[in-house]
Amino acid sequence: MSIARDADDPTVLAVARSAAAWADEANWPGSVTLTRASTGLDPETDMTPLSPWTQDIYPGDPAEIEADLTLVLALEKLPDVASAHISAEGWPSVQLTSLDTFASTFRTLSALPQFAKGAAYSYVGELPTLHVVHIPERMSTEAIEAVIRIAVENPEAEVELQSLTSEGNRWPELWVAHLTEEQRARVDAQLRDPALADADPEGYSIPFQLSVLGPNGPELSWGTFGDVPDTSS
Repeated sequence: MSIARDADDPTVLAVARSAAAWADEANWPGSVTLTRASTGLDPETDMTPLSPWTQDIYPGDPAEIEADLTLVLALEKLPDVASAHISAEGWPSVQLTSLDTFASTFRTLSALPQFAKGAAYSYVGELPTLHVVHIPERMSTEAIEAVIRIAVENPEAEVELQSLTSEGNRWPELWVAHLTEEQRARVDAQLRDPALADADPEGYSIPFQLSVLGPNGPELSWGTFGDVPDTSS
């Protein structure tokens, strides 16, 4: 089933509900595939581009169908989202194509119900490398945005905010590599800023590790967000 390229959100949702109702009444054994129609030929390549999205509509709970499709429509409005993987039991993950809009897209996505308990966000470009595991219970939005700024301001850096995502073992740690000595000093000062002392909502310390490639290999230094005393021991 094809949806017009310019169909608004209420129309798309109405069609999805109708498709689910029809499948339910007909005892349809599978799903109805709802596809956003293509814009036609690409004038530069004479090729038909892939449809913006495809969503399988199963007979079932109308509220669940609407929630799933509402998320699809929200992602459609964010052109820097390259892909998103969201399942009922897995950890959500998103790949973004723009570092400049990474922070604003993160704010939009993290406010959606499907991302409320956390998600992984990655920049899929060349350099810099940016990977963020957001654990809302362990790290504030402001601290996440400070991490994103480090990647934006240090275009040669590799920035990874990692954390296990299993229940009961969620403790983020930031690693920043490929810095110059000058960059390391600046990033260290930014992360120790007292404004980041509440990076963890409950006051725990969040460690970071900075790396400079010296003549004898990587030279490491450590600290905590907001210079909060280490609470790991």
